[in-house]
Amino acid sequence: MAVSRAVRRAIAAALALAALAITPASEAHPVGSTSVNRYLGVSCSAVGRVQIGYLLDFAELPAYAEIEQLDSDHDGSVTPQEQRAYLERRLPPLVARWTLEVDGSRAAPRVVGSSLEVLPGEGGLSTLRIAADVDAELEAKVVPPAGPAASREIRVHVVDDVFADRSGWRQMAAEASPGVDVVSSTAGAAGDVLGYTDAAGEAPPRVDDAVFTFRARSAGGAPREASSSRQWLAAGALALASALGAAYALSRWRPRA
Repeated sequence: MAVSRAVRRAIAAALALAALAITPASEAHPVGSTSVNRYLGVSCSAVGRVQIGYLLDFAELPAYAEIEQLDSDHDGSVTPQEQRAYLERRLPPLVARWTLEVDGSRAAPRVVGSSLEVLPGEGGLSTLRIAADVDAELEAKVVPPAGPAASREIRVHVVDDVFADRSGWRQMAAEASPGVDVVSSTAGAAGDVLGYTDAAGEAPPRVDDAVFTFRARSAGGAPREASSSRQWLAAGALALASALGAAYALSRWRPRA
């Protein structure tokens, strides 16, 4: 008797769970095989344009469900077209759930670039990492306050509680960009972000609501900042994506044959 695709997938999932159960804990994902981990790196231009580096790291079990969606025809391989379709379908609803305010005015986040990696995990499963560049546009036109741009402070409030019901490492940080300094952050220091550090057995950070204050250094650098900031964000996203795997052994970075 033929076995349906749904039954085969259910059997595969059961076998995968069993494999994880007998995998030594010391070799598992650093924040647990059921975790969904998130990082938001928030930067701001001298004219109040907000850019966010968004990173999601799905550990083995949640990645299994995501990869089922990613491989839309379930043929065991993922094409570039399937990757792009998945990202365009998956990411906008996630960022649309954020609350984002710039100097008290609502801003609408918009995904402007994204990529993903499927990496080997434990028990024959994979992990999934998604990196995205997000711009935020004010929903209503706001007239900047009078005075020299060099003295202007910009307050950015971000709330992201997507996947807050899942275990995992959740952090936000303010990131300086050309011409703009970070004045303050309620998210704490950004020193070890993305390193999955577990100093003295501390629980992973759970930051879902943060306020960041930025200050522009000079008015003259603002026109050039738009292009240089985009280059900075792209380079930063690559560095952050690499840092997400810092807790893994180097051998786990080899792609599957």
